[in-house]
Amino acid sequence: MTQASPDGISPESPEARRRGLAEHPMCALVYAVSALLRAHRERVEDAQKDRRHAAELMAAVVEHVPWYEIETQIVMARTTLRLGDVTGTRALLAEADPDGCAKANHGLLVINRD
Repeated sequence: MTQASPDGISPESPEARRRGLAEHPMCALVYAVSALLRAHRERVEDAQKDRRHAAELMAAVVEHVPWYEIETQIVMARTTLRLGDVTGTRALLAEADPDGCAKANHGLLVINRD
């Protein structure tokens, strides 16, 4: 059984740490979602910490999966916007290149740009 943090969000559970998942690059989306949830609950420092960790994990991804990178960047952008950083949000969204995913022919990506 894993222990949750007081707010019920814990990507760094003892089980995750024991299995080495907390530092696995493909857990970036988990940290990005955790950051978004913490931002919604106004836990600013924890949200920033998880967002930074998600970005660090994304930088360590060796086998790039375009849809995963885009999804993670979009969630991080939502977090950044929730934390009041409009410039950072725009930068993250600019990096989320849906055309790169389509060109690489990896899965299906549908974005409503309206």
